[in-house]
Amino acid sequence: MGWQDVVAIGAVLAAAGYLVSLVWRGVGGKPSGSCGTSCGKCSAGGRGEPEQIVTIGAIPTAGRSGAAEAR
Repeated sequence: MGWQDVVAIGAVLAAAGYLVSLVWRGVGGKPSGSCGTSCGKCSAGGRGEPEQIVTIGAIPTAGRSGAAEAR
């Protein structure tokens, strides 16, 4: 076994260890209290849902006065 094999096996083991740590924290860890959890520790917490800016769909025709006449 050459030095390249040792480096390759080490890289694979490091990547596998990283993935296992991510899964371990995701399954068994406690909440981190990061932004978006509404913990109330900062000004971003407790604001609720963000304001909807864009609506996707058909434009209602009731509010369009004269738009049909212009065609």
